[in-house]
Amino acid sequence: FVLCNPATHRSLTANLARHLGCTVLAATYRRAPRHAYPGALDGLLDLYRTLLGAFPAHGIVLAGESAGANLALALCLRAAQLHLPPPAGLILLSPWADLSDTTSPSWAHAHTTDYLPLDLARLFAAAYAGPLPLADPHISPLHDTASFVGAPRTLV
Repeated sequence: FVLCNPATHRSLTANLARHLGCTVLAATYRRAPRHAYPGALDGLLDLYRTLLGAFPAHGIVLAGESAGANLALALCLRAAQLHLPPPAGLILLSPWADLSDTTSPSWAHAHTTDYLPLDLARLFAAAYAGPLPLADPHISPLHDTASFVGAPRTLV
């Protein structure tokens, strides 16, 4: 929500394109703290609608890493709410799908390997959520499990 951009992930996206034999569009989205929710998601929804005008939904896979995976999942759920065709699939790399979770074993035992220390993660989560609670399903899609019914195939 705050760090990274298509350039920081170019190696990853280029490898995905090469190994999967597909075209990859790495999107730039509005970042917190300047743009809290729903800034990033609204921009990505506009992009998804544009893609649907150029490609069939069955030819689109949404992917993201960490906060980007949260946004890919949230975009899929928002598309379903708006009765847009779902993408063919999701690729969620280390998804940060529950911004309210700060007590799972990952935070306690992986502090030397996690990309963000807990205090910085809390700061970034709050910057993205703005006035909404971190457990709000719009912020933390994992809290909207009822909407996963009918979700596209997903690789985590």
